[in-house]
Amino acid sequence: MANDGSPTYPQELHQLTGGLSRAEALKVFRSCCNHRHTLFVTDKWLRPHWEIMIVSLCEPIRDDEAEALRSALRQDVPLAFVTQWLSEPTRLAWNEHIAEVARQREQRRLEAVKQGYFLWNDVEACRNCESPAAALSNGLRSAPAVYVTSRQKSRAEHTSQAQSCPFCGANPDSLTWIYFVSPESTWEKLCGRAGWLTVCDACHAQIDFFLEVMN
Repeated sequence: MANDGSPTYPQELHQLTGGLSRAEALKVFRSCCNHRHTLFVTDKWLRPHWEIMIVSLCEPIRDDEAEALRSALRQDVPLAFVTQWLSEPTRLAWNEHIAEVARQREQRRLEAVKQGYFLWNDVEACRNCESPAAALSNGLRSAPAVYVTSRQKSRAEHTSQAQSCPFCGANPDSLTWIYFVSPESTWEKLCGRAGWLTVCDACHAQIDFFLEVMN
């Protein structure tokens, strides 16, 4: 480790730059593996990725290809993520690819938020409970007492981790906080969940769920 606590990498990593021949780039890549803070590989595990790199890297390699390989060596991204990008017939530049993947992940997250973690009817059934204890008692009539007596955090203890609504920007304090307890049938099937759920009523979206009790 460096004196400031950041990871240290082999000097060869800085030699992995655009303009190298494919063979030289792969030689440098392999020499950088299995150091303290770099990608650990075995020959068997590396082989399918290596075969893709051999046929897919440009000759000489491009700057963004070198950047992608360095990212894999630093373990910023999985090597499979890099070789998948390399094997695409018409690929975006590496930075554009990273941005597009991030955009797609965010889109999936927003779709999941909009759809909701739980059925809305079950959420509405918990909306008017005055306290976590009341919600648990109401939702777990036949559950073991340990679920009812388990300590529940106040909403204030979750506020620092809560996110704003991704659709309208309402901050966590402006959201509706509901102590959600899944239906009794879920506890009977050993898949019950309870905890604070933040809801943006304006956007009809469930934003965060802070799990506190489960079976």
